[in-house]
Amino acid sequence: MSLTRRLLLPPCAAMLVSLAACGHGSAAMTHATPPTAPPSAAEKPAAKPAETPAPMPTSDERLAQALDQLGAKRGPQGEVLTLPSGDFGPGRTRLRASAASELQHVASVLQNYPNTDLKIQGYTDDRGNKSSDDRLSLDRADAVKQALMKDGLDVTRMTARGLGSADPIADNHTRTGREENRRVELVFSDSTGRFATAESQDTKSNKS
Repeated sequence: MSLTRRLLLPPCAAMLVSLAACGHGSAAMTHATPPTAPPSAAEKPAAKPAETPAPMPTSDERLAQALDQLGAKRGPQGEVLTLPSGDFGPGRTRLRASAASELQHVASVLQNYPNTDLKIQGYTDDRGNKSSDDRLSLDRADAVKQALMKDGLDVTRMTARGLGSADPIADNHTRTGREENRRVELVFSDSTGRFATAESQDTKSNKS
């Protein structure tokens, strides 16, 4: 509106024009986007529920783990560590140095488990006569026993047996099989003659 026309308007008309202009501005303010609220502080992540601690391994389980590191295998009798015939000279009963060193580790482990006993069982193939096989297998088992005694293991915790050609683990008709059958087995048991690790592990796996 030009200045001339505004001057010609009566006072009340000029007032209406002014109010209309104010009203338009108010409407513009009403429809304006409200200011964005400041971001709230980052929420802390929810605390994780406390995990149930795993049960502590039993003495038998800890011993089984230690024997596994030595190369023992689980079988019907429990944990068995096998010394091959190569640990002795051909037809001899004297332990080689490498086998004697391995037995030092066995003695060290058993000293930490005073309730565990040891059965030392010697075997041969079936090529010799029974009397000589029984004697050779017993002498080798006794050599292992003597070495463990030298390493500090109490003699009352060990028994040595010569079983000759009994309980073959391989075919005696092959050279490789006969070599496997000529062995000394270290069977780890409790004071009652049993070592239930293999049985208890099988039971646990069947239940899980």
